[in-house]
Amino acid sequence: MHEPAAFTETVAKLEYDTGRRLSGPYRLACLRAFEQNERGFRACVDAALRRGRENKVGLLVRMVRDGDWNVAPPPPAPAPAPAPAPVNQSGCTHEACAGLAECRYE
Repeated sequence: MHEPAAFTETVAKLEYDTGRRLSGPYRLACLRAFEQNERGFRACVDAALRRGRENKVGLLVRMVRDGDWNVAPPPPAPAPAPAPAPVNQSGCTHEACAGLAECRYE
């Protein structure tokens, strides 16, 4: 079984913190979750590190079994607000009046 380095590094944080290895069919299940949704799996590892008390590795395995890693991607960032219309010295917003002291249309 070939594991991506990113998976090994992610799981190593948990293994180091707990002093326990993630192995056997549980490691394979975690690897599959990682391959399908890396961001979601990393979120599960972080949650297990934060929330776990006695068995953080067991908590991660349970989260993977429950499908907690399969989260939707974040929504796209909102479009930037349009630039405000240029205002000239007279306070009007006509493009033709930009830079003039008075509005041409008043």
